[in-house]
Amino acid sequence: MYDGAVPRRVRFLLVTQGRVPGPAPDGPAVVNMARALRGEVDIVTVKAPEQAHQGRLGEARVFRVRADEGPEPFLRAVVRQLKSEDYDVVHSRDARSVPAIAASGFKGVLVYEVCLLYTSDAADE
Repeated sequence: MYDGAVPRRVRFLLVTQGRVPGPAPDGPAVVNMARALRGEVDIVTVKAPEQAHQGRLGEARVFRVRADEGPEPFLRAVVRQLKSEDYDVVHSRDARSVPAIAASGFKGVLVYEVCLLYTSDAADE
C-alpha cells in the first residue's frame, strides 16, 4: 500500500579506468550508462591532461584522477569516494578496483562488468 512518502533515489557509483568522456570504448559506454540510470550517479574515472578534476556529465558528478602516477591514486580516490557518500550500487568496469571496493567495507551491491582492462597508456589510444 502506498503511504504517500517520496521514495529515495538509488545512489550509483560508476568506476572506470577509461576516460569519461573519451575516445576508447569505455568512455561512451559509461556516458550511456550514466544517462540511462534513474538515480543519483557519481563517476570516478581517470583524467586526461585537458580535463578538469571535477565536472558534470548531465546530472552525474564526475571525479577524475591523474593516471600518470600508477593505479594507487585511482584506487585511493575510489575508496575515499565510497567512504564519503552512501552508495546503493557500485558498478566497476575494471578488475583493479574490485578488491579495493570489497576491502573498503562497502555493504551495497557490487557489479563487476568484465571488459577490457585499461591502463593509463591504453586510455589514450
